[in-house]
Amino acid sequence: MANVSTNTVKTNRYLKPIAFGLIAGFIVTILSLVVFAFIMAYKDIPQSLISTMAVVAAGLGGFVSGFTSAKLAKNRGLFIGAVTGVIISVVILLSATMVLKESIGILALTKFVVVIVSASIGGIMGVNSRQKRRKK
Repeated sequence: MANVSTNTVKTNRYLKPIAFGLIAGFIVTILSLVVFAFIMAYKDIPQSLISTMAVVAAGLGGFVSGFTSAKLAKNRGLFIGAVTGVIISVVILLSATMVLKESIGILALTKFVVVIVSASIGGIMGVNSRQKRRKK
C-alpha cells in the first residue's frame, strides 16, 4: 500500500510543471500562428511555405512547453519534455481532424515528430538551464 501512495506523490509532483508548460506551449503556438497570419496577410506566401510555418509554430510551442515544464520540475527533462510534446501533438492532431476535417497524412505525422523532438530538446535544456541566483 505504501508504494501506491509514493507513486501518487511522485506523479503529482510532475502534474503542475507539465500543466504550466502546456499552457506556455499553447500560448507560444497561438502567438506564432498569429504572427504568421499577419505575414501571410501582407505577403504572397506559397502553399508549401504555409505548411512549413504551421510546423514551425507547433515546434516552437513544443520547445517552450518542454523547457518550461522541465525547468519547473528541475529533473527528468527528456521525459517531461517528451510527455508535454506528446500531449501537445495529440491536441493539435485532434483539433486538425475534428475542426478542419483534415486527414492524418505526412504533414500531420511530421508535425507530430517535430513537436515531440523539440519538446524533448526543450526539456533537456530546461533542466540544464541556470537557476536565478540571489545576491547576498
